[in-house]
Amino acid sequence: MGTIGKGKTLVSVSLPDEWRKEIDKRAAALRMTRAAYVRLMVENWWKAGCQPLNEPDKFMQIARKSK
Repeated sequence: MGTIGKGKTLVSVSLPDEWRKEIDKRAAALRMTRAAYVRLMVENWWKAGCQPLNEPDKFMQIARKSK
């Protein structure tokens, strides 16, 4: 079993089969594992400034910045 690494956290999620199939297809095309592809998705969200995912998230971020 591998190690996670210092300063990292392992995250496990359940996804609909349809999403998993698309992720697997794209990961395979890039010769990546499923986990590496999902990590890349999150990394790109992070690099884009962690944009809100929906309206409630947007309002929470606005409220947080106003404090």
